[in-house]
Amino acid sequence: MDKRCRVFVVEHDVEMEGMLKVAIEQDPGCEVRTALATAPDNFDRIKEYAPDLVILDFIRWHTENWRLLDRLRADEATSSIPVLSFSTLEPVVEQTVASYNVRKTLTKPFELADLSRAIRDILSQPRVTVPPTPQRPGAEDLREAADILILHTRQVIADWLRRLNQIEPFKSQQRLRPSQLINEMPVLLWGTIVALRTGDPTRVFREQPAFRGAAVEHALLRRKQGIELAALVREYNLLRDTIWESLRDKSPAGRWSAETVFRVGELVHRALDEIVIIAVESYGQAESGEAA
Repeated sequence: MDKRCRVFVVEHDVEMEGMLKVAIEQDPGCEVRTALATAPDNFDRIKEYAPDLVILDFIRWHTENWRLLDRLRADEATSSIPVLSFSTLEPVVEQTVASYNVRKTLTKPFELADLSRAIRDILSQPRVTVPPTPQRPGAEDLREAADILILHTRQVIADWLRRLNQIEPFKSQQRLRPSQLINEMPVLLWGTIVALRTGDPTRVFREQPAFRGAAVEHALLRRKQGIELAALVREYNLLRDTIWESLRDKSPAGRWSAETVFRVGELVHRALDEIVIIAVESYGQAESGEAA
C-alpha cells in the first residue's frame, strides 16, 4: 500500500481474531487492532483509534456487530469509515450494502488473498458519509415488515410465479395451470407473515395445523405433478428471494436499522427453512410409503 493504514477488526472467534491480525499485518502498510464482538466498549475503542477501515464479522443468532454498525453510522466521527464484512449469512448481510458503509461482504470461508484484495480495493475508494441510523428495532419493525408483505401479497405471488415459469422443470410443465402451480403458496406466504409478527417461525409451521398442513399438501401436490424434490426446494428458494426483494423495495428508506434488517432476514430465512424441512419430510415419507 502507498501509505500506512489502520484497520480495526471485530470478530466473534478468538482464534480467528488472532489469525486475521497476523494475516493483515503481513502487509507492511497495515496496522491492526482487534476485539471480540462481545466486548462492551468496541464503539469507543474504534472512535478513539480512528481507523481507515473496520472489519465486522456477522454470524447467526448474534447481533452485537449489527448494533455496532448502527452506532458507527449514527456518529458523525465514524459514519464515513468504510466497513468490510464477512459472514456465512451473505443474503442477509447484502441487504445492508446500499444503506450502510459496508463496501464489500466476503462469504466464509474465504482465501486470505481475497481479504487482502478487498482491503486494498476499499481503501482506494473515497470515503462516503451515510445518513444517521434509526433506533434499535422493536416489535413494531417486524409488524411493519409483515404489513408490507400483506399489502403486496398478490405482487409477491405474481413475481414468484413468473420466476417459477422461467426455470426447469416448471418451464416445461405446460399442462399445469397457474392455479396448479400456485397450490398452497398463498398460505405458506401468510405463514411467513405470521412468523414475522410472532418472531417464532418454528412454532408457526410446527404447531399451527393450517400452516403445517399447507406445507405438507404443497409438497405432496408437487410430487403428484412429477416435480422432483430438488426442484421443490429451488421453488422455495425463489420464494425466499422474491420476499426479500419485496421487503427491500417497499421498506421505508433509511428507517430500518442494520439490526432490523438482520432480524427480519433471519425470520424470513427461518420460516422458509421450516417449510423446506416439512417438504423434505413429507416427500420422503410418501416415497417410503410407496416403496413399502
